[in-house]
Amino acid sequence: MSNKIPKYFVSSVKSLQSWIYINISRLKELIAMAINFFEVKAKCGHVGRGYYYEGIFYIKAENAKEAAAKGRLIPRVKHDHKDAILSVIPLTYAEFKAGCEERGNIPYYRCNNKQEQSEIYEVIACGIVEDPEFLQERPAEGFDRKDRLAVLRRMERKNNKYRNYYEPIGA
Repeated sequence: MSNKIPKYFVSSVKSLQSWIYINISRLKELIAMAINFFEVKAKCGHVGRGYYYEGIFYIKAENAKEAAAKGRLIPRVKHDHKDAILSVIPLTYAEFKAGCEERGNIPYYRCNNKQEQSEIYEVIACGIVEDPEFLQERPAEGFDRKDRLAVLRRMERKNNKYRNYYEPIGA
């Protein structure tokens, strides 16, 4: 018995491998086309207190609700805001691929630290928006010391309103 593999068998195996590879890649494309694609616009942070950057993310999901949930978990998105997701728009496969390529060119997503972000601030400034939900009670400039203290006391009472709520009565 010889250990040689017949030539016709080797060539047929190679052609079979190439056929399988081509069909698997086509199958992946078909599966990708069957999945729903979404553009999720979310509030992104690290641009200053009371401001956010309108970030656009391209997400594969079964429905819009799942896309919003996935978008909320992406780094840089303001996770603690209940209104962090601004919009969810369904896309076609071609729009999804084009959006993913375009997103790679946005410098905000390529920053790794504060210094890099401050260097490109002029470029990303057009996407920075003041957050209307951010409310901070501050005394106006015309107030005197007593008025400022009254505002601070009111803020302190508001913060301590429920501090002893869970303590048993008479303890």
